[in-house]
Amino acid sequence: MHCTEKISLVIYHQNGDVYFQTDSTCSNGWCQINYGTAEKNKTGLAMLLSAKLAERPVTFYWSGINACSEKNAVYASPGYMMLP
Repeated sequence: MHCTEKISLVIYHQNGDVYFQTDSTCSNGWCQINYGTAEKNKTGLAMLLSAKLAERPVTFYWSGINACSEKNAVYASPGYMMLP
């Protein structure tokens, strides 16, 4: 499911993980960028911060939901994301 959402909060944790909230599927709990390495996670962090600062939405691919009105599981990680 592709969902275009605005980033509301971003955290880069000392453990190297990136957590974020959006105005839609990640509004009840934290989603995360979990792409396997610290470098890949930092790239995701840069994209989230760029979108937040530019006030642009991000389109996420979520495999665990069937509609953009659904809420993701806590710590769900998008398969990919893009700036439309």
